[in-house]
This record gives sequence, C-alpha cells and structure tokens, in this order.
Amino acid sequence: MTMNSDMPALFGEEYQALRESVSSLAAKKIAPFAHDVDENSRYPQEAADA
Repeated sequence: MTMNSDMPALFGEEYQALRESVSSLAAKKIAPFAHDVDENSRYPQEAADA
C-alpha cells in the first residue's frame, strides 16, 4: 500500500495514527493471503479473522 507522506495534514494526528494502524494491520494480516484469495476466487476468511 502506498502512503503519500507529502499530503498536507488535512486531518489531525488521531486520523494519521488510525491510517497507520490500519495500514499495518493490512500489511501483516491481509496482504500475505491476497494472492491466494484472488487466484482461487475464495472468501478471505483470514481478513475477517484479523
């Protein structure tokens, strides 16, 4: 996932912390299974469990 750190701070620090948290969760818990989910047209249970 690409994050634009040059983006002006339109939202507060709390919003930025939330974005970073969600990005980290996606990278650790969802991304490792994304290819298999796409290739096998299956429901991403791992994402739901995250």
